[in-house]
Amino acid sequence: MKYYKLRFDVNNDVLKEVPDIIEQESDIRDLREFNNLDRIPDFQPYLNDFIIYDKFKNVDILDLDLNSGIIVSSKFKDILLRHNLSEHRFYEANVFSTKGEKVDFHYLFLVNTFYDLLDLEKTKFYGMDWYGNKLTDAFNIKSEKDRVELSKRVRKDNINIEVVKSETYIISQKLDLIRCNIENGFLISERLKYEIEEYDLENIVISEKVYAENVNW
Repeated sequence: MKYYKLRFDVNNDVLKEVPDIIEQESDIRDLREFNNLDRIPDFQPYLNDFIIYDKFKNVDILDLDLNSGIIVSSKFKDILLRHNLSEHRFYEANVFSTKGEKVDFHYLFLVNTFYDLLDLEKTKFYGMDWYGNKLTDAFNIKSEKDRVELSKRVRKDNINIEVVKSETYIISQKLDLIRCNIENGFLISERLKYEIEEYDLENIVISEKVYAENVNW
């Protein structure tokens, strides 16, 4: 099973207003605080006061440049619920049209566990050596801790490596949607890709490049 990157057909005119939480209550947090979580939190995201222009009410994803998840239409949510997702939770988002009509959207939070989903024996990581303008030799990374230690080591050795990633990530679990912070985005399986295309979901672009594979699926 191959995986592709889920991208958004960015249109800055879709949303007229985006909520900005000023005073944080004990059980409510700004969406940006979800970006680095490695568990389902015991607090709620602030999802009030989105205003969408009437002509864009039928889009199926809202691009808020979130690392933690995506805001999807009810139509897209129903499709996702038929597939295998990594650890996640849905929250209802309060999105209204400029006419005051409620539009059904949901924030899908995906826990950041990408390294736990990889077959690290089969995935080869490389860095970009900007001084030498070439890829480094392959790195052996077994955990997020290894990646952090690697970054410290190459800085100490005066090697300017800004990125450490793989040409193809080997996924060890049968999942259809995965949060991938290394690629700053989300990976979707072939079968989810086909269903998105079959239902002609709006405001979604899927890359042609294969970013990951599950050799056992």
